[in-house]
Amino acid sequence: MSTIEQSLSMNLSQHLAMTMQLQQAIQILQLSSQDLCAVIEKEYLENPVLEMEYPTGRRELYEQDGSMNVRALADYLDGGSKQPAYFTDEDDRQFDAAAPLHMTLEEELLEQVNFTFKENEDERAVATFLVGSLDSRGYLALPTTEAARAMGCS
Repeated sequence: MSTIEQSLSMNLSQHLAMTMQLQQAIQILQLSSQDLCAVIEKEYLENPVLEMEYPTGRRELYEQDGSMNVRALADYLDGGSKQPAYFTDEDDRQFDAAAPLHMTLEEELLEQVNFTFKENEDERAVATFLVGSLDSRGYLALPTTEAARAMGCS
């Protein structure tokens, strides 16, 4: 007597198909905000069927023809601070207190060190030494063991 075997099996697998739509999405996600604005404006100008939708509260950033209002964009990106306005007319110029100069990374870090370690002189000295040991890219160029040995701490 022969037996007939029946079996039922299920396989589950995943695969990713790199469609044109997915490729375009990946390219768009890699763009900076400035590049993304340029791509959107280019597509808008090339395709007469497209209509520009303005984000709520940001309509002032665009001219009537849909082009970017550079002055309004600069003011928006400036966040309303008293930074020097680059796109102003002579009549709009205000003479406020001079805007603070941009500080270097080392100056900003030293300011933070002084604020953070104002109570503990030893910790402030170590932090100041470490800030002074940073290279031009902001990385610690000195091994921590050597820094500890130079400062006489663990």
